[in-house]
Amino acid sequence: MRVKANVHFFATYPASISGKVNTIVYRKVYVNQGEAFNARTGVFRAPFSGVYQFFFSTQTGGSGTTDLWLVVNNYWVAVSHSNVQGSNSVGNLSTYMTTLRKGATVYVTQNRGRSWATGASNTIAFGGSLLMVRKI
Repeated sequence: MRVKANVHFFATYPASISGKVNTIVYRKVYVNQGEAFNARTGVFRAPFSGVYQFFFSTQTGGSGTTDLWLVVNNYWVAVSHSNVQGSNSVGNLSTYMTTLRKGATVYVTQNRGRSWATGASNTIAFGGSLLMVRKI
């Protein structure tokens, strides 16, 4: 099946997050080509079956453990884990490539910890692209 499809999105959360957040609702959407990312819910829905690549990032600070998870069809599939001591801060960028069926859902959850960002820093981010359309 030869379909030319451009699906790309990039969104950020311009404030701090603390504790458990079931679905991070990214407030600033910079790219949403193909309109597959829903800014009201924070959920990406695959418009085509194919191979997708996703990334998600956070900046953590203060003492403690922070875990962000990429969730695909309600399965937690990839984690961004940090354990920061003292007043240090660390940034994490995680990537995940997978084959999805049309209609599959993808979002990011914070299971625990603290992530920080400002309107200018864009350190809490989520994005992805369709790499190849294929019949599954």
